[in-house]
Amino acid sequence: MTKLHPTSTSLLEIQNSNSLLDIQNSASLLEIQNSTIRYTWISYFLFVLLSSIAGDTLILVSSVKHRAFKLHPFIVSCIQHIAVADLLVALTAVLPRLVSLVAEGWVLGDLLCAVGPFVMIYPVTVSIILICVMATSKLVILKFPAVSTDLTARKGHLVCGVFWVFALNIPTAMLVVDETDVTYDYRTYTCHYSFSAPTWNWLEPLLAMINSIIPNFLVVGSTIPLMVYLIKARQVSRRIRGARRWQGILTTFVTVAVYSVSALPYSVYRALESQSDVIKDPDGSLFRVAVSFLFLNTISNFYIYLFTVPSFRNFLSGKIDTVYTSMSLTSFRTTKISSLRGSSSKSRGEIISPKITNRGADHV
Repeated sequence: MTKLHPTSTSLLEIQNSNSLLDIQNSASLLEIQNSTIRYTWISYFLFVLLSSIAGDTLILVSSVKHRAFKLHPFIVSCIQHIAVADLLVALTAVLPRLVSLVAEGWVLGDLLCAVGPFVMIYPVTVSIILICVMATSKLVILKFPAVSTDLTARKGHLVCGVFWVFALNIPTAMLVVDETDVTYDYRTYTCHYSFSAPTWNWLEPLLAMINSIIPNFLVVGSTIPLMVYLIKARQVSRRIRGARRWQGILTTFVTVAVYSVSALPYSVYRALESQSDVIKDPDGSLFRVAVSFLFLNTISNFYIYLFTVPSFRNFLSGKIDTVYTSMSLTSFRTTKISSLRGSSSKSRGEIISPKITNRGADHV
């Protein structure tokens, strides 16, 4: 039996109705009533979507095709897989929210509402695990330099690929336990899985421990050691006038730190939500804010690499200079040709005009 939540409407109601009108009306109290607030959320998710698509695409193209990341090859492979995961998050989690906010309700159809939660949770889980892999592998590289040469890019792709497969455990469990336990939530303006079957009473904590709690613990636990290594490497770098080593640590450290900050509000909200007398959120606004912080991790990687990886920054700068120079030359050539054509036309006019004048005089 499907449990109905006051914040959402179940998939059973979707299957028993001719349209989504009843679904939207049943949770209208949680709908954003203020147009200014709704437009603010639309702007935010539009920024997240465009930043992720553009940023992660540039990361993949520059690292795969042009090898613009002069970092440890194992770390670069993690960066590439994280970029793919973030792209999928943008398309499966951000885009539906954006469309629903613009339309003020779910308009993507019953099928996408039913399938969406199973697809959406997958890249989110992969992203969490891959950030954990990136952080722990960087610590291993720093702690055991002899192992560093064995951690090739190929092994990095292999490890990441294993975790892509491993992360299927959550959507698979969702399908097996109850594939119809899908709800539409006006707090997030998207369909989500409710985990309301009795089996989830023991299975959900287990999966959370494996896919979220342990990886997050490793990510947070790696922050302090990385910071210590960063300080030491920076001091050594100043003495020998090097940069590559400490900047590789900086990249991983900032990635881990931003992820930790983005996940904190949601984790706190969930912890307080278990105590119904602690948190008061009748319109779901606090929950929206907590969820929105999660997407900071989706858009931050491009800006992190732009700041911490000089080779990536120089690559983009060179491409921009090339495009600008090409456009300048094209504009100059177009202006020059137009100028020459104008001068040529004027010269022909000066030659023809006396003849016409003379003919006129003779005629007179």
